Amino acid sequence: MPSSVFITKNNTIYVTNYQYGKVIVWIAGNSTPSNTISGNLNEPLSLFITDEGDILVDAGNPNGLVARFMPNGTKTAPAMYTSSYCSGLFVDINNTLYCAMDVLHQIVKCSLSSSSNATIAVAGKFNESGSMPDELNYPNGIFVDINFDVYVADSANSRIQIFQAGKLNATTAAGTGLNGSVTLTYPTSVALDADNNLYIVDFDDNRVIVSGPNGFRCIAACSGKAGSGPTKLNAPSFMAFDTYGNMFVVDGNNSRIQKFSLISNSCDLTTSDPTTTQYQTKYRTSIDSTINKITQITSNKQTTASTITSTVTTNITTKIATTIASTTTTAAAAAAATAVTATTPAAIPTTTIATTTTAAAAATTVTATIPAAAGTATTTPAATAVTATTPAAIPTTTIATTTTIPAAAGTTTTTAAATAVTATTPAAIPTTTIAATTRTTTTAATTAVTAIPTTTIAAATTTTTASQILFANQSCFSPNVMISPPAPSLNSPLEIQRSQDIYFISLIDLNCNQSFSVSTKWTVTGCTSICSSQIELDEQIITTYSELYIPLGTLQYGIYKFDLTVTMIDIPWLQTTTPVYVRIIPSLIKVNLVQYGTSMITYGYNENLLLDPGSFSIDLDEPYFNAANWVYKYYCRIYGQYNFPNFQGSLITIDNPMINSLNSSCLSNQTGWKFVNSINSSITILSHSLQPNQTYQFMVYMENRENSSLQGTGYLLVDIEDNPRQTIGIGCVIQTMCAPNMEFQAVNPSTQVALFSTCLNNCSTIENITWNIYTGSINSSSNVTRWTLFNQINLYENIWFFGRNTSNFTSTNQLFIVNSQINLWRFEVLYQFPSESSRSALNFIINQPPTNGSCSIFPFNGTTNTLFTISCPNWFDENGIKDYSLYYWTNGYVKRSIIAFSLISTFEVRLPADDLNTSVIHLTVFIRDQFDCIQEVNITSVTIIQDLLEINNLLNNIKTNSTLRLISSTNQNVVGQVIYSFSQQLNQLDGQNIDKALSNNISLTSVSISQLGEQRIQQMSVFGNTSALNDFNQKLNSQANVREYLMNFTDNLPILTLNSILFQSIILSELTKSTNQLTRLSSIIASNKCYQLAKSLNTISTKIAFEHVQIGVDRITQCITNVLTAINGPLQERTTLLDLDYFRANDFPVDYDTDLESPWSNPNLFANGNDFSWNTMEKNRDLYYQKRAQTQISEQSKQTIAFLTSALNNHLNIGQNFTINSSSVFMSLQTTTFQSVSNGIIKSIGNAQVQLPSNMNSNDNYLISFRSIVQPLASADQSPSNSYTNLSTTISFSILDRNGNELSFPTLSNNPYRLIIPRDVNLILPSMTLQNATSMNGTPHHLLFNLHYVDLSQLNGISVSIHMEMKPLNLSLGYLLVYKFDSSPVLNSSMSEIDHWSLFCPSNLTINNMYTYFINNQLTNNHKSLIFGLRELNSTEISQYCTTPPVNPPITDAPFDFTSDYELRLYTSGCYYLDSNNQWQSDGLIVGSLTNTNETECFSTHLTTFAGGFLVLPSPINWNYVFLHANFNRNKTIYITMISVSILYLLIMIYARFKNKNLIEKFGVIALEDNRQEDQYCYQIIVFIDHRKDAETKSQVRTFNYSKQNISQHGDIDSSVITVPKSLGKLNSICIWHNNKDNLLEYWKYLIICNLQILEKSDFICQRWFAIDKHDERVEHLLPVSNELPKHEFLCISSKEVYWNISEDHLCLTISFHSPSNNFSRVQRCTYYCILTFTLMLLDILYYNQMNETNGKTSLLFDPLYTTYEQIEIVIIVELLIFCSSLYFVQFFRHIQLLLTNSSDKSKTKKRFQFPWWRFISAYRLLFIIGFISMSFIVVHIIEFGNLKTQKWIISLIHLVEPIKIFALTTFFVCFIRESAKEKQANEYFVNFLICSNQRFHQFKQVDGSRNDFVHLRDNEKISTIHNYWNLFGKFVFNHGTMVIHTEIFQLTLMTKQINRSNGLK
Repeated sequence: MPSSVFITKNNTIYVTNYQYGKVIVWIAGNSTPSNTISGNLNEPLSLFITDEGDILVDAGNPNGLVARFMPNGTKTAPAMYTSSYCSGLFVDINNTLYCAMDVLHQIVKCSLSSSSNATIAVAGKFNESGSMPDELNYPNGIFVDINFDVYVADSANSRIQIFQAGKLNATTAAGTGLNGSVTLTYPTSVALDADNNLYIVDFDDNRVIVSGPNGFRCIAACSGKAGSGPTKLNAPSFMAFDTYGNMFVVDGNNSRIQKFSLISNSCDLTTSDPTTTQYQTKYRTSIDSTINKITQITSNKQTTASTITSTVTTNITTKIATTIASTTTTAAAAAAATAVTATTPAAIPTTTIATTTTAAAAATTVTATIPAAAGTATTTPAATAVTATTPAAIPTTTIATTTTIPAAAGTTTTTAAATAVTATTPAAIPTTTIAATTRTTTTAATTAVTAIPTTTIAAATTTTTASQILFANQSCFSPNVMISPPAPSLNSPLEIQRSQDIYFISLIDLNCNQSFSVSTKWTVTGCTSICSSQIELDEQIITTYSELYIPLGTLQYGIYKFDLTVTMIDIPWLQTTTPVYVRIIPSLIKVNLVQYGTSMITYGYNENLLLDPGSFSIDLDEPYFNAANWVYKYYCRIYGQYNFPNFQGSLITIDNPMINSLNSSCLSNQTGWKFVNSINSSITILSHSLQPNQTYQFMVYMENRENSSLQGTGYLLVDIEDNPRQTIGIGCVIQTMCAPNMEFQAVNPSTQVALFSTCLNNCSTIENITWNIYTGSINSSSNVTRWTLFNQINLYENIWFFGRNTSNFTSTNQLFIVNSQINLWRFEVLYQFPSESSRSALNFIINQPPTNGSCSIFPFNGTTNTLFTISCPNWFDENGIKDYSLYYWTNGYVKRSIIAFSLISTFEVRLPADDLNTSVIHLTVFIRDQFDCIQEVNITSVTIIQDLLEINNLLNNIKTNSTLRLISSTNQNVVGQVIYSFSQQLNQLDGQNIDKALSNNISLTSVSISQLGEQRIQQMSVFGNTSALNDFNQKLNSQANVREYLMNFTDNLPILTLNSILFQSIILSELTKSTNQLTRLSSIIASNKCYQLAKSLNTISTKIAFEHVQIGVDRITQCITNVLTAINGPLQERTTLLDLDYFRANDFPVDYDTDLESPWSNPNLFANGNDFSWNTMEKNRDLYYQKRAQTQISEQSKQTIAFLTSALNNHLNIGQNFTINSSSVFMSLQTTTFQSVSNGIIKSIGNAQVQLPSNMNSNDNYLISFRSIVQPLASADQSPSNSYTNLSTTISFSILDRNGNELSFPTLSNNPYRLIIPRDVNLILPSMTLQNATSMNGTPHHLLFNLHYVDLSQLNGISVSIHMEMKPLNLSLGYLLVYKFDSSPVLNSSMSEIDHWSLFCPSNLTINNMYTYFINNQLTNNHKSLIFGLRELNSTEISQYCTTPPVNPPITDAPFDFTSDYELRLYTSGCYYLDSNNQWQSDGLIVGSLTNTNETECFSTHLTTFAGGFLVLPSPINWNYVFLHANFNRNKTIYITMISVSILYLLIMIYARFKNKNLIEKFGVIALEDNRQEDQYCYQIIVFIDHRKDAETKSQVRTFNYSKQNISQHGDIDSSVITVPKSLGKLNSICIWHNNKDNLLEYWKYLIICNLQILEKSDFICQRWFAIDKHDERVEHLLPVSNELPKHEFLCISSKEVYWNISEDHLCLTISFHSPSNNFSRVQRCTYYCILTFTLMLLDILYYNQMNETNGKTSLLFDPLYTTYEQIEIVIIVELLIFCSSLYFVQFFRHIQLLLTNSSDKSKTKKRFQFPWWRFISAYRLLFIIGFISMSFIVVHIIEFGNLKTQKWIISLIHLVEPIKIFALTTFFVCFIRESAKEKQANEYFVNFLICSNQRFHQFKQVDGSRNDFVHLRDNEKISTIHNYWNLFGKFVFNHGTMVIHTEIFQLTLMTKQINRSNGLK
């Protein structure tokens, strides 16, 4: 006699034989049993076959167990021990075995994955039958769905009951008790299909029925009468289904298994053998792989239908194995059609999955779905479908996905046959269809694959539609859009509670390389049977390009359709719409009998006990709980002695008078209680009704009046005491972290538990509060939890546990992690009052994290551009999987960072690399359930290689195509991963740039801001490398531009969920890490984003775990600190102002003339006083915008820190400390009370610390928080005074109340706050200055002290301390120090005028062998100078005063006599606080004596933000030494040098004045004397005479002779005008001869001849002698005209350039070789060169004095000259420093008008700018002042040098730089800048062609005006000869410019004729 049946996925049939105790096995297709299994089975009633093939069989009475057999029939260990036989067995997806014990009326379960065989009751009461909701009566068949809801065939009650997971009360699904339901008679088997249709075997009615849309109907043996015919059944007990949809029923009394077959349609196509679909989630990965394969197939538009069919079938068979049933089509484009039909015997329905693809082809018909073009025929062939059958009566969901590709006009279309592949599942396992679409130009086939359903679905559905014509050669197609999590069917929507946020994220793949511009649109539609009512999106619903976020409670209950439509903007007909369906369901209510959900309270025997669930319960879906909507039933039992009273399995309520003899009522009579109101929402247990010293458990069962499926149960334990007790309420601080779970609160083991307690009555004085922790174990027989005190609470107090003696108590997650074996915990609080005590407790059960899954990554190595696939299949949690997060780390697990998050189990990720080479990345996946319980899974570490190609492309072309496509997607994961990877690479490149700058002697404090704790080893160097600095800045700006480009994309990332907050904060902290590369725009964007993230984090901080808040606060704090540091860097002159900021600041605004509020409208904002120069304005404009951005960011950072502090305070308890210790910021937040903070020290990173004063005790012991923040750089203030805080870190210290408000606690000055403020770790100190004190010993003097002067006026009134460091060269010496402010100290036997004194004894030497002395800022305040003196102590004084410190200083009247020199360094230090106006102030602050070069000690009477000032003072001049050693004999070298230079200057001045006078006489254009008056055609000839020896001549020149003045002189440039009768035409050559009179020589370089009529110029290169004994010994030469090539030859160019550089550019040599046309005269040049020489000497001495002569530098020796490489560097630096001032003075002199200039010239001729002639007086005055100062300080420093060092300096090679500079510049211009066409020399005499070349009319007027002035001057002069005329004309041109020469020259001939006639001259 068969008793049960089971069919496996390969259609093997297992049947239990009740009579013979066996299991008989039939393999598919065989009628003969293949195996018989037996093994001490006694009347087995049920069996179940697991996925692994294990056979689980009820062993029957009296065995009391479930036997387990291997697939081969070998018996193994029992699967479960039971108290009775199992009439029904079932294994759920979590591998848990359920057993229905019908005779004991109970369902129990046991995990097959656990080693324990303990069972847990699921439904019913042990050995108690009944018809109440929590009772069963002979249960049989079981079915458990994926939500772990248990369906039970409650046979004797004739009903089907549903027990929701974790609930003891059931709802009725069918049968007795459900109105309108079918009548059942002893149902024995139940199953559920994908559409939630219920299948029932009705035992006594001999039939099988099913629920449907129209109610229940019979599908097999529907007559209701027993029989043995083929359509009859007799006492059917169980049913099963094979993969073909055939149903097998155990026909008990007929001793047979009846098969009801599905009948196929006559047109059914041939199909391949299908296989059974299994429902376990571990097959999701295979399905994902198949879907991916299908997608790859469909992306190839050339694939034919047959190929697709074959490939899909192969993929399904090989990749999914036995998971999905596959179907093939014989002909993809067959015209014949097959109807979609699946019929079954006895009206068993199935649901068909049909997915159709229609393609356009050249054929004779057109499908009905495509409008026919004009002139074409339209026919609709029959539909074609192939359907894979499912087990009988288990229909699958129908999802139709159609892609239509229309044909072009005038063509016909053939519809290809559609192929449908349907996966089947066992009953009650819903399915989801995933449709893959294939595009093709001729035929198409689409395969629909039904995915395995779970609460988390592995893949998304893409619905693709096209409404326009696509041609065969088109390269763009509609986008692929996938939404996660998917739910593409209206029949199977996602179920989301109304109290949960709705969040969808899409992945959009563009199938087009031509355009990346798309538009997206989300629409929300309400659904009933159809979706038609569109819902308008309000501001609460956030939609982005790819995401949709709807806050909890926004939508009402019901089904909604969410559509994402993606449209290609450039090709709008390419459009994709993807739907997802959601059902909003009610949330579970939190039932609380007393306030806060307290688990246990104590109560007095004499008190009334109020239980009020109507007031204290919580409806998560509504703002308040509506008590009237619920029905209340109250139960009570004596805890530990009895169960709840019941009758026939039904619980007896308090108000029910029935008595259960086995379980006594907790109330002695029915008058011991009363309902408080008519709806019974609260009940009062009257006093004396409960017995003292007893524990009672109360339970309330609540059911919604409108929806009976909404239920809730609450529990409360009450300890009754003799005396009255106060009621103490306990609750969770973070409510979402404590979820109700029957008698317990569920808590996540990965997070801390923060509890609060409060006295609910009018409590008097509370003497003490104590928290205790207990561990629990359940006694299943008595249903009681036994609690044991946790004995380690004292050991871990203030480590794991905080606030044990306060009202709030916190336990960190270490309690649960270390004690992972314990699942039950109790937290009890004991309040002690003066005369009583009261206890309350909250009981917890550990919420188990997701289990049973695994995670993997592929591939195992790659680059930063590789797409890695993370797969995490098979994870299960009874609460549902919420999401998956991927974290990575390289150097420590605690430093892990989130790099991706996903709503589905398989996702792709790009991984970063932590260095520029190869990194090993460790990965952890966080699988999180709906209650935020996390399972951490470490997966295989991968090797990542940096792919620098993309970052280099970005640096070269900031908008590379591939990068733009990725970061434009707005998908948070894609964008975030790309930006994060690029940020790391940029940071690494910046680090390399800084290291390279360091190696090139660039000071780190000038190019970067050191991170906290960082220190690079840097050699001290006085000099920087200019080329290296330029290279650094070039790379810096290039990388800054890329960083800003990336920053812009972060602004588009939406802040929706916790994951997005954490992910974006990590991205920003990395992107802002290199603070020297943040532009203003980057800083502002980052600041705004950090502010938004902080605000969002604070908003949700009361709903998330403390651990998540910590991560977010850490990274956001780093981000905002980086931004603050970046914006202050340029203002503090620590980093460079970036080029991009500079250009933006000085980009002329378009609204300049209309926007009166624009800063550009007020130039005073950008000027330096009266300096409105363009360079000054540009620089200050950049700084103005930088300061404005800094003000905005500073204010925003304060708000950001306030939000983060508030978020932390929501979680921190007393004694807890949150710390961020990163390279960019240190932050500490500690919660404590005033009583515990006296003399407390809060330590920060490094040496930074804050010590609180001892008088901070307060009578109020309320909670406060100490917040300390250390940042790398002090903020720049807006004050004009310089506080020198640019080398200081900044410390912000605040005391806050619980609301985050800052509290003010000022203290007295004698008991202040003490702070240690570190400086930048890379600060480089200048070397100490050697004081040559011994050099004064041989000079008679009367000085008692070696005095030093300190100028305090330069500090601009800033309050600073002075620090002196003195290093004696003889460490055994002691010294006496005296000082006085504003005057010299005097200390002798008769006078004591000092402010203070101190002894330096050898015992006082520091570890660095230095004496230190400190003068605090209170003493220096309001003083202008400090003079201190030092003298050596003799041996007697050391012995006397260093042993016993004296009261008075040792006094002597003898002059000092130093036996050893010493080194000295002075610096100042300040202490400042930031006021409300962001100004640094020093009032009330004192600099401490422990201040040194590394840190500042600061004392303050108040708390705020602090910084330290630091400035190394220049070495003071020892004036005493100077005056004593200023005699001539000791300093002969310098005095002789200065006197010689002065005398030389005077001599050169005399010579220069003489040469200037001759030059004025000589300058002009000479009219040659032998010109004939009748010749009217004029040529100008310019001759260049060489400077070499004997180049001049006194011989008569045949053409070039002039009786009034010598020409052809040494170095001359002679300009003459000759006249000829007519034009000579184009000149080809010139013949020159020399008469060699007196045998004198002449050397010409070259000459230029210009035709003044047509302004044509010809060049002739001579470069030869005219002499009979030189060169070629010829006096006559024929010179050809020069073309362009000879003029560019080296010799020609070098000759011209050398000449020009000597005659114009070099100040010294041009005194001898001066161009006669230059305004900058010889006298001026001589004076300026002399002053410049003195200035260079002074600068050289200052640098020379800084050199360390013992540094081992290699020297260069050229007797008698000596130098070192360092001295050569000094010369270069000095030349660079003097260049700007030199350029200024030269240009100034060149632009001064000459005195003889005619001021009446009012023509508007365009001339160069010139100063008035009298300005040269001011210039001379300034030069002489500079010269006097320079000479004075040269003498002073040389005297300090001593004669030997002075000689060494003078004979060094540094003075040879001038000839080297001339040679270098000449070579450079000759080799690289050959401008031969621009004859600089000739242009001084010959004016270019501007006048005669298409000039404007007004220019002619200007020329004419100048000519009139000349005519007026000419008429007033006595002109007797033509020579007078030309001289007058030349002088006029010299003063007025040469523009007039071309017009006047035409008048020349007429004037010559008139003059000659009147005077009778030739």
